[in-house]
Amino acid sequence: MRAVTNRVSIAFHLREGLIERLKLLAARDNSNLNNYVETILMDFAYDTPNAATRTAIKEVRNDDNLSPVDMGDYESFLKSIGAR
Repeated sequence: MRAVTNRVSIAFHLREGLIERLKLLAARDNSNLNNYVETILMDFAYDTPNAATRTAIKEVRNDDNLSPVDMGDYESFLKSIGAR
C-alpha cells in the first residue's frame, strides 16, 4: 500500500531562461520538471545543518583554522592533513 501525499497546485512566475535550465537539469536526472523542482525545494527547506556543521561552515567562510595542504605527492599530502 502506498502512502498518499497531498499536493496543491500553485503558479509561479519565473524567468524563461531559468525554466529552460531547470528542464535541462531535470532531463539529465531522468525526472520531470515538477519532481525536479519539488526535490530541490524539499532539500532546501528540510536539509538544515546541525550545530557542528554550521560551525564548520562558519570557520570555512571566515578562513578560521585553515592551513595549507601539500599536494606535491601522496605522503606530503597525508602529513599536511595530519594523517601521518
